[in-house]
Amino acid sequence: MSKKSHQYLDSELEVYPFAGVNDYVQRCTERNLYVGGGDWIQDGCPYDGNQCGVGLMLDSDLEYGESYPCATFASPALCKNSKAGCKFQVVNVEVWTLTPCSSLSAAVSLESHKSFVASNSVTG
Repeated sequence: MSKKSHQYLDSELEVYPFAGVNDYVQRCTERNLYVGGGDWIQDGCPYDGNQCGVGLMLDSDLEYGESYPCATFASPALCKNSKAGCKFQVVNVEVWTLTPCSSLSAAVSLESHKSFVASNSVTG
């Protein structure tokens, strides 16, 4: 792939915000990292009736992944070559933060506070 082609691919950004149909936003196991998931229960998958499932899955080595249309973000498969879903080899991983905090110390403080509240909550 030429440098110019790679720059073009890097400049394309599509955003699929949380759709509110389920709570499958993220899950991490020893084997995989999952982002999004689930089927469209009421109307079926809007992407040509294709299989719906995990929006993005990366293996524990960040070497391979899979993507399918998913209900969590009302998104198609994140592969240009297949609307039905695909498996792929990871070339690059870019991680964005999903926290309201602007520093590591603020994030640690927020998590400590949440942990304290959770462990000291009275449930009825």
